Order: sequence, then C-alpha cells, then structure tokens
Amino acid sequence: MLRERPYLLMFPLALLCGWLGVSHWMLYGLGVISAYSGLGHALVLTQAMFGAFALGFLMTAIPRRTSTAPAHPVELFAAAAAVVVTAAAAHAQRFAIAEYGAVGILSVLLVFAVRRTGSAAGRRPPNAFVMIPIGCAAGIAGAVLVARMANGQGSLDAYLIGRQLVQQGVFLCFLLGVGALILPLIQGAPPPADATSSRANQLARLGYAALGALVVATLVADPWWPRLASAVRAVAVAVGLVANGALRWPALPGFHRRVAVVAVWLTPLGLALAALVPDHAIAMQHVMFIGGLSLLAFAVSAHVALGHADRADLLASTSVRSIAMAAIIGAAIAVRAAAHHWPESYYTLLAVAAALWIAGSLAWAALAINTPNS
Repeated sequence: MLRERPYLLMFPLALLCGWLGVSHWMLYGLGVISAYSGLGHALVLTQAMFGAFALGFLMTAIPRRTSTAPAHPVELFAAAAAVVVTAAAAHAQRFAIAEYGAVGILSVLLVFAVRRTGSAAGRRPPNAFVMIPIGCAAGIAGAVLVARMANGQGSLDAYLIGRQLVQQGVFLCFLLGVGALILPLIQGAPPPADATSSRANQLARLGYAALGALVVATLVADPWWPRLASAVRAVAVAVGLVANGALRWPALPGFHRRVAVVAVWLTPLGLALAALVPDHAIAMQHVMFIGGLSLLAFAVSAHVALGHADRADLLASTSVRSIAMAAIIGAAIAVRAAAHHWPESYYTLLAVAAALWIAGSLAWAALAINTPNS
C-alpha cells in the first residue's frame, strides 16, 4: 500500500516535522527553552516539512499520471530517511548535516521524477513540470551554500543567497510547476494536457522555464535589492498562477477546495507585502509561508487523502474540521504578521501564533489522516 500511496508515509511525517519546527517558537515564547534558532526553525519547515509534503504528493501523483511503476521500497526508505535527517539535524543546529539531508530529499525526488517521465512513460507530464528540475537545482545549490557557511567556508552574501534559495526557491518553483496539476484537481476542472513536441508546447515549456529562471534570479539578487526582488518575484509567481488557471473558482463543492485557491494567492500577496513593508519583510513573508504554502499543503494533502480513501462525502462537504483548519491557520497568520506592533510581547505572540498553527494542523489531521469510510 505504501508503494501505491506514498502519501500515507510522507504526510504524517510532514506533520511531525511541522510540529518540531513550529514548537521551537512556542517553547521559547513560553520560557521553556532559553535560546532559539531562527535558521533551525526555518529549515525544519521549508526543507523537511514542505519536502515531505512534496514527496508524498509527487511520488503518488507522477506514477498515476505517467502510467509507470509505483515507488520502490528503496525510494520510500531513502525519501523518509532524508526527511528525518534534515529535520533532526536542523533542530539540533547541525546545519551542514541538515543540508546534506535536504540535498538527499531533492535528489530522491528528482531521480524519481526523471525515471517516470522519460521515453518509457505511458503519458507525459504537463509542460509546467519543467519547473520541478529548476526548483530541485535551486534547492541543491542553496543547500551547498548554506552548508559551506556552516562549515566555516564561503561568504556572507553566498550564505544569504543560499538561504533564500532553500527557503523560497524550491517551493515557489514547485508551486508554479505542480500547480498546473494541483489546481485543476482541486477546482474540478479538466486535467492539463500532456506535453508534446509541438512548437506551441515547446514555447510553453520555454515560458515556464523563463519564469523559473526569473524567480531564481530574484532570490540571487535579494541580498542587494530585497524590495525590488520581492516585488518582481510576486509578479512572476502571479503570472505563473494565472497561466495555471488559478483565477478559476472551484466548480465542485467542498470547502477545502476554496481554501486551496485562497492559499494559492496568499503566496504572491505575502511577497508583495514584503516589498511594500520592507522594515517588516520577514513578518509579511509569513503570509506566504503560513497562509500560502502551509495552508495550501494542508488543503491539497487533505484532497489527496480523501480522494484515495474514497471519501466523496468529505470531498464535497463543508465540514467543521475543514472550517476549523482554515480559521485557526488564518488566526495564526494574523498574529504572526502583526506581532511586531507589540515589541514588548513579541515572543509571546510568536508562541501564540505557533500554538495556533499546531492547532490548525490537528484539525487538518482529523480531516485528512483518519479517513477510512466505515
């Protein structure tokens, strides 16, 4: 079953990584621990948690899309081991080891995808999937730069570029690439056509590749021109989302579908807010991280789990669990984005936002993990 449905392994693992990374701020804000690591918190979430969600979705969806072999046990073990190493090492502030684990996550994903989209595949992935290798390459390059700094090598500028590549580059590219498949799935629209060798398709792939290159270029430029880079990145992501059909409202019932579409647009909104309010750019970026990427990951993974569990009733419902998930995560966004307005209570508010996120994740778990239809 795990070979056919890798998400059964990877989604719960992503949830554990999320709790590990978010509880760091909650425990510090409550005074349980006396020190914090912003980098450790960021890497656990962006590399381990989001990496596990990406592995769970793509290792399930790609074989089905391309009519190829399901995940091999060695691939599953390598993917899970890489996630665990990344999360544990980042939490322990062994950042070089964490980055080696992150390279492992992306390498497993890249090899898995390449093996199932070649000439032996029964079907081709959509044109937008050209963004996946761009995202993997950005993440691997960024991990190397962060690891070099952790080992006492490299420059501060190189480290800052690497940190941006691993925290934003991978999953902005994945959002634009995999979004071409996710968004129709969520919206109830027809799936994207297979890529072909026609001139129109070649131009489409070139356009997506150019968007990916632009996203990466803005991340490289970020240490010197952060405001401009964030603004251009917001526009690039918005253009890619429009190309993927993100302007469509879901045609089928199901509250989580609406949540997913809103979350998609919170991603470029967070980037735009970071450009508009540069003195609080990190707070504004959490609109993207919490409301965009994590809420989208929850909505999509719930859809995948419910669909594979034949829970058509929950797919079409406006359940208390899906409403609670969206409302609590929404509250976490608001608290985290506004925390800087009360500097005397800043870390307490970060603890509140962290606790809210964990509560929202529990609502997601109640919706997505306990899905057998009795």
